[in-house]
Amino acid sequence: MKKLINEIERIEFKTGENFSYDLEKEFDLISSDLNQEEQTFLKEDFDQFLLKGKFLVLNTFAGGILFLKEPEQIEKIKIASLHEHKKIKASVVFVSGSRRPENIKSKPEAGKTESIDWDLRLIFPNFHRYTNTIKHALLIVIGKIVKRICEYGRTNFAYLKIENDFNIELILDDQIKSKLRVKIENSREVAEPIGDKLQCPCCDYFTLEKRGEYDICHVCFWEDDGVDIDNIDIHSGPNHLTLRQGRQNFLKFGACDSSMVKNVLGESDKKKFKLEKRTIE
Repeated sequence: MKKLINEIERIEFKTGENFSYDLEKEFDLISSDLNQEEQTFLKEDFDQFLLKGKFLVLNTFAGGILFLKEPEQIEKIKIASLHEHKKIKASVVFVSGSRRPENIKSKPEAGKTESIDWDLRLIFPNFHRYTNTIKHALLIVIGKIVKRICEYGRTNFAYLKIENDFNIELILDDQIKSKLRVKIENSREVAEPIGDKLQCPCCDYFTLEKRGEYDICHVCFWEDDGVDIDNIDIHSGPNHLTLRQGRQNFLKFGACDSSMVKNVLGESDKKKFKLEKRTIE
């Protein structure tokens, strides 16, 4: 059975015009290890996938949980079989929980990880009938399609501005069974601050491109409306609190507000920015 996995991984997945493709090679290879009844199930599954499942996968990773109007670093993608729930969970894990506002305009609560559950009836309705080896092979089929979406979509889809390499993890029974590498030409593995930055009034890190332009600081998630420490007790409309309260929250929670902790940069990413602490009486 290990031979099947190796061979399915070696099949080159190609797409045609308008991201069209077939899965004949994959079907022939996987079905060769099945009995007649299982082959019938597999035929039903591949027919269903090409009828509906392929569009669900495409919409998920080309504008759904992977919507990048502006570039963001991706840590990994996970495709996990949820046996008890007869679903597959697709997830994108970003390097930082501090998301670009342009990418989460329609989903402001989005954080470091975005996920969606796929109903197996729309993907492979007979998935639960197979051995783990066949399930693993089917996850590889999905993973290779997602890999192609990322690599092809970077230059062919409007909102898929991927700039770094990362892995797609294929998970069965809570175990990582395979990893597929997404390779982006001229990728940037580590995002570096670009140009001179201005000091955030809330956390004192130099993270802002301009002052008073409502930029969001990725270190504390303060929205800069121009208020500074000389007017520290004036209520900030965009942030719904005063700057003094925001600074106190940053010292206590690591964000301008406790509800924003999930969005801010981690400690290692903060070190990329200059810090000059100011004392407020």
